[in-house]
Amino acid sequence: MAAALARDRAFLLPNCGFFAVGETLEKCFAAATAVEESAHVAFIALSLGKPSLVPQSEVERMHEFIHHHYGQR
Repeated sequence: MAAALARDRAFLLPNCGFFAVGETLEKCFAAATAVEESAHVAFIALSLGKPSLVPQSEVERMHEFIHHHYGQR
């Protein structure tokens, strides 16, 4: 758990569910909400057939853009 929390705000624990943390209650809630919304999207995608995974390079590019460029002035 400690290793996962060193990298991320939320993580899945097999057979238990997920854990979310944050410096504030609002940040913790945002992390938990993101996990729930992601699980919902994954469920819908799987029920429609076999989803195509986004390549890791594209995930990293989007992360960089969202966290370092989007909304910056």
